[in-house]
Amino acid sequence: MRIERLPSDTDEQSALCEQCSEVLEFDYGDRSVCIPDCPKAAATACSRNCPDIPHFLSSDPERHPLEKRIAPLAFELKRLGVFQPCWSCEGHNHRDGTYWKPPRIWFYSHSVVHLRMLADGLKELHLKNRLSGPWQVVATHTEEDSIDTAFSLEPDLTQSDTTLAAQQDDIDTIAAISAISSIAKPANFCGYSTKTASERISPAYNLAPTISHRRPFTFGDTVINLVFSGAN
Repeated sequence: MRIERLPSDTDEQSALCEQCSEVLEFDYGDRSVCIPDCPKAAATACSRNCPDIPHFLSSDPERHPLEKRIAPLAFELKRLGVFQPCWSCEGHNHRDGTYWKPPRIWFYSHSVVHLRMLADGLKELHLKNRLSGPWQVVATHTEEDSIDTAFSLEPDLTQSDTTLAAQQDDIDTIAAISAISSIAKPANFCGYSTKTASERISPAYNLAPTISHRRPFTFGDTVINLVFSGAN
């Protein structure tokens, strides 16, 4: 089966490029990532290693602080400026040591392009053998009665049987390298030039996610089922 590409639309192309540049040109400078006016938000202090992140990133810090293993990745995800984390779990085993829950972060995003950039960065880390198994970005929702679409950054359990310890090491790897920062790469579909940001981004990036069924995601007026798991 062959499906021809959709005809190019100049206005849509420009909009996609603007969404790419929103990540590429984001100013990470002296800004508070977790909360406004954080006293520790100086460039030398505001980092994923801050011990206050589990409390500052939670809307209910006393009863529901972030778990410590997932907190650095939630911080880096929010630091990009285009994603809003809303729930997380560092992963857990049963009491007998058998696998129970994978680590994951749920977040909101207003742009499919940003999601594709994230998925492609995760794919690149896996292909370079930096991760124990593939990770993916999955369309989901936060509450059964909520109309808002959320997304989950998590290991792809259908293609890997790695241990929880290995997946938690992946959390550290993704946050430390910042796939999340290295995700900020120019997209070859818009010819975006990033010479001024060449120190922190890699060359060309391909906008071509793998799509498979999961939960419905609304894009424009069309409802589709998809999993963003990176370019083939």
